[in-house]
Amino acid sequence: MTTTADTAAGATALPPVALPRRRGR
Repeated sequence: MTTTADTAAGATALPPVALPRRRGR
């Protein structure tokens, strides 16, 4: 699991589809 700031930044930088995909891998 990553930090809240990292998750928020990732969600803002890329679509929600890439977020869970990046966390899974």
